[in-house]
Amino acid sequence: MFKVKGIVKYIYDASNEVLDNFDFDKVLKVMEFLDWKWQGKIPEKVELIQTARKLLIETMEMLFDKSEEITAISTGGFQAEAWLEDGKPVCSLKFIIEEV
Repeated sequence: MFKVKGIVKYIYDASNEVLDNFDFDKVLKVMEFLDWKWQGKIPEKVELIQTARKLLIETMEMLFDKSEEITAISTGGFQAEAWLEDGKPVCSLKFIIEEV
C-alpha cells in the first residue's frame, strides 16, 4: 500500500476534488428555505465547507485505519463516503434532506 506521506496526499487531493465540484450555495439556499439550523443558526458557507472537509477526511482516514471496503459518516445533512479504487481513496459527498 502507500507510505503515510502518499496517503495524506491522496486524501487531500480526493477531498479537494469533491469540495471544488460541490454546490455549497445550493445547500445554503435549501437550508435557508427550510430554516435548517445548526446550533441555533443557519451556518455560513465557510462552515458548510469546513464541515464537509472534516467529514471527507475522517471518512478516508477510517478507510485506511479499518481496511474496510467502504466507510461513511453523516452529520447535519451531509454524508461523506470513501472507498478504494485501484488502491487509491475515492470519496463522495451528499447533502440529504430526506431519507427513509
